[in-house]
Amino acid sequence: NQVPYEGTVYIVDAVTNNSGAGGGLITTYDGKLLGVIGKQLRNTRTNTWVNYAIPLQVLQKPIQQMIDGTYKYSSTDEKDNPNQFKPIDFGIVMIPNIVYKTPSYIDKVVSGSSAEKAGLKKNDLIVFVNDELVQSNRNLLREFNKIKPGDRIDLVVRRENKLVTISIPVSKK
Repeated sequence: NQVPYEGTVYIVDAVTNNSGAGGGLITTYDGKLLGVIGKQLRNTRTNTWVNYAIPLQVLQKPIQQMIDGTYKYSSTDEKDNPNQFKPIDFGIVMIPNIVYKTPSYIDKVVSGSSAEKAGLKKNDLIVFVNDELVQSNRNLLREFNKIKPGDRIDLVVRRENKLVTISIPVSKK
């Protein structure tokens, strides 16, 4: 099995492989942040599991880069391609993509952007892009990568308890 991270970890003597635990925080007994829970690992030969957390000091730089929009993804479906669109191209800043299935919540809408003009708001959850279900930031990026100049982006977002449809025209990149 491949491990998604190579480096120093905290081995956690607790069950952290319950649904939603990956990406959660580990703290010291007095509440100081220690690390972020990683995906559990299983040894298929011995059927044993290891739970771990990546130390916060290792994650500080990439987290800041994600917030700034300068983080470079390394997975094959997210490699930088100058011809592909990203949410930031329309003024959409997503919450940091920290875990594999980070939900596609909007963290910020840039003032004066096409996203703001179309009516997107902070905390909107993008559910569909051009009729394709979006289950995570990874799916969102994949759908944005399919967009071509001259298209329209039709988004369905969950805002509070309502579904709202938003259309954004796509100009040249």
